[in-house]
Amino acid sequence: MSFRNTMRNRLQFSLASGLLLVVLLAPAWGQQDGTATSAPSTSAPPGQLSTSSDQIEDNAGAEKIDPDTRPLSGAEYLSLGMPEGEKNVLNSSIRVDERLDSNPRAAAGTGYTWRGDSDVFGQLSLNRSWKRNSFTAQYDGGGLFYAGQDPRSTHFVSLEQMLSWRRWTLTLSDEMIYAPESPFGMPGPQYISILGIVIPFRPNQSILTNQTTRISNTSIGQAEYALSRRTSVTATASYGLLDYTAAGAVNSSLVNGMLGYNYSLAPHDTIAISYGYDQISFGINNSKTDIQTANLSYAHQVTGRMSAQIMGGAQLARIFSQATPAKNSIYPTGHAKLIYAWPRTKLAFSVSKSLMSGAGVFVVTDSTIAEITLSRALSRRLNASVAGGFADNSPLGGVSRQYRSGFASFGLERNIGRHAGLHFTYNFQRQVGNSICTGPVCAGPFLRQAIAAGFDWRFSPVVFH
Repeated sequence: MSFRNTMRNRLQFSLASGLLLVVLLAPAWGQQDGTATSAPSTSAPPGQLSTSSDQIEDNAGAEKIDPDTRPLSGAEYLSLGMPEGEKNVLNSSIRVDERLDSNPRAAAGTGYTWRGDSDVFGQLSLNRSWKRNSFTAQYDGGGLFYAGQDPRSTHFVSLEQMLSWRRWTLTLSDEMIYAPESPFGMPGPQYISILGIVIPFRPNQSILTNQTTRISNTSIGQAEYALSRRTSVTATASYGLLDYTAAGAVNSSLVNGMLGYNYSLAPHDTIAISYGYDQISFGINNSKTDIQTANLSYAHQVTGRMSAQIMGGAQLARIFSQATPAKNSIYPTGHAKLIYAWPRTKLAFSVSKSLMSGAGVFVVTDSTIAEITLSRALSRRLNASVAGGFADNSPLGGVSRQYRSGFASFGLERNIGRHAGLHFTYNFQRQVGNSICTGPVCAGPFLRQAIAAGFDWRFSPVVFH
């Protein structure tokens, strides 16, 4: 009887998903010939990015975008800038999904146990700007309701306050994740932080572990002092933690301090050098690792169109543990991020190689993490997006294990009027590596697919004057 019910649920979901795809794609097919032969516009439509920074500033019909003036040697990646239309605005939305999950227990192996669930999520973003100061906040989260199981919830929150006086700029920020599993490719809300915190400042969660609720938090304080129009120095301090709610789980923490020097070569080009000190603590045998990092960085920015940065250097790690003698080792490190915007398309790519915390199962790992997202407006009402990620984690301290995890996702969204929309998403996750457990937190081979269809409602923006 259970098998027959499962097959019936899968058939009903497949029919509903197929009908939704027809609704999503039919308007695009009907408009394809008209949009393909349209001549390119000389100015960007309202709300879209222009194709050059000169056009953004000189064309009165295009939306103005303020450049990103954050320091290259700071704790956050650089962005394309802030459009004027996104300032002093509160945006909110809700969405409802019906999802079919092949591995609802998360990281429970590579078998298939298809089960349906209903999800309700909400999103909130706030941007408040003053003459010298600004405040930004973002929330995305909600509940997941599986039949016959206790409901679960996930919450992503990021906050940032920026204060400026003459030559000084002080930035205070915080990023929190509450999730029932690793957020790396997790079906449901995909965490895209407005802060863009550089990967090594965050607790590592790119190893897919079993369904164990965890809280991850990163708090950052950063001060920048302008020595001249072209040069500045930065001092950054941060504290990160990864705590599991299950009894017997092993928690970890990360303390970081960094000094940097920035020099502007030209209006679009900047270089920087930085030195950082990290201490990663893991609650087994008082294990900890001290890491010293030296980096040289370069960035090229065209406001509203492109932001590219690359940094490289070396890390000196000293591992302390009651089980093994302390020893020093040198590892290469590097990070890169590219954001590029066309009139209807946006691409974002990042890659990082560095020593990070061990995701609750190891003290520290040598980690390579890459992620890419591509979004495009197929028509006025139809949008498509694809995303993917890969992570390679090798534990330090004589542990001969390696974990490779990855994810891919695809989404379609069809707008209905100003406020409503329909969406369809597909998620895939995969991990290879030997099974290991640290208390109730386990990692091992994992395979998962999830298909969802739903409805979303976007409330009218609230504008502050």
